[in-house]
Amino acid sequence: MTVYDNLKDYLMLNKMNVITQGIKNYVEKNSLGNDYVIDEITLLTIGRIIPFPDNVMTICLGVSSTSSDKGADSNEVYYYNVIMTGNISKGFSELHILNVEIASSELLWTETATSLFGLPDISYDRLEEEAEKIHSDFCRGIKRDKKHKYWFPVIDVKEKYKKTVNMHMWPADLGENIMGEIRFEESFATIYDVDYPFKPYANYHIPANTILLNVKYYRNESKT
Repeated sequence: MTVYDNLKDYLMLNKMNVITQGIKNYVEKNSLGNDYVIDEITLLTIGRIIPFPDNVMTICLGVSSTSSDKGADSNEVYYYNVIMTGNISKGFSELHILNVEIASSELLWTETATSLFGLPDISYDRLEEEAEKIHSDFCRGIKRDKKHKYWFPVIDVKEKYKKTVNMHMWPADLGENIMGEIRFEESFATIYDVDYPFKPYANYHIPANTILLNVKYYRNESKT
């Protein structure tokens, strides 16, 4: 079974044909000209994730296309916000486009830590309920230490995503047995620079959809 780092990787490697056809249909419908040729389409961002019953998910994508007029030497880049839906439990086999709108690069859907992994924005009062549902639906086959209810891939998160644009992540003061947290709403915490884990920034503003990892991990003090 192929393992993907995140939802964006999965879509780029498996579903670009659906996205490409949606852009082509939009171009034809909106009279951009019979001589208008799409040369390349790139998935740039995954914005909001909206869950529905029976594992159906709506995904908001930011997409670019390099296009040209037949016979012209120069290419132009166009940007689109795309909304699509599919059944996640079936590998998005029923994926289809709901809407396409032309946009500017500044107005593409904003990617967040949660949307990158196909997780919906969850309010604090629904956090435990949604975590149980996600875990029971999609994590049944994960091998993990039986002493822990959930498995948090701390090393992968630390190494792969600490310098990613649109991804907020800091070492922070967390509880004794807490390796990491995802803050779905704005909050405050004592955080540290990744390269200087002994210099605290107390009561620092934490934006929504931020990953915090226990600073003791960076200091090699963690026993977890």
